[in-house]
Amino acid sequence: MYATTPRLETVEAAMDLEKRHQLAQSERGFGLIAAIIYLAPALGLIGTVIGFNEITIALTHLTSYGVGEGIQKALITTVAGLLVAAPLTGGLFFLRAWHRRLAGNCSYAAAELLIALSKMERNFVN
Repeated sequence: MYATTPRLETVEAAMDLEKRHQLAQSERGFGLIAAIIYLAPALGLIGTVIGFNEITIALTHLTSYGVGEGIQKALITTVAGLLVAAPLTGGLFFLRAWHRRLAGNCSYAAAELLIALSKMERNFVN
């Protein structure tokens, strides 16, 4: 074999390193999406608490307008939090499944390439 031809183990190690790097790069946004999913309902809950606080204040002043406004604010903020979290949860699930499938395809392609290189190396040596 020529001195400049890399060993199969070196090629395999380089491919594995690059695969890990590319997968890490493609996962970068997952943490942010997960944080939004977890925080959106909490923000909706904060709005709910604020709305119910307004209800309590209205009840202490015996005004029905404040009760309705507080209930409306509580419901709107709760729904808003859930409307953000629910689709993002499904989206993140889809992205993670796609990412796992992509990683599996990359591993399969790398294995196929290494097998082909191994055969070429054996044919070259013989």
